[in-house]
Amino acid sequence: MSTFRTWFEDSDYVQIRIKIRRGDENIMHHIADALSNPLNRTQVRRVLAEFFVDYSQQDLKTLLASAPLQGLKIERNREPGRRIEL
Repeated sequence: MSTFRTWFEDSDYVQIRIKIRRGDENIMHHIADALSNPLNRTQVRRVLAEFFVDYSQQDLKTLLASAPLQGLKIERNREPGRRIEL
């Protein structure tokens, strides 16, 4: 056991504990296996990074440019509406 601990501490691997819903454990095992496989690690990381975008690292202009605004009415009615007495 001490040999494993030494190897584990010297490796690039970390152990994490997560709570997930029943039925998702198989998916998580597949993701972990894919990330630990050196043949497809780069591709899996790229796909996951594209899916889980960290929007907090983007500036507002980039965030707005990437927003799906097609078909969204963003103009407002210029009609003054009711009269307000001041």
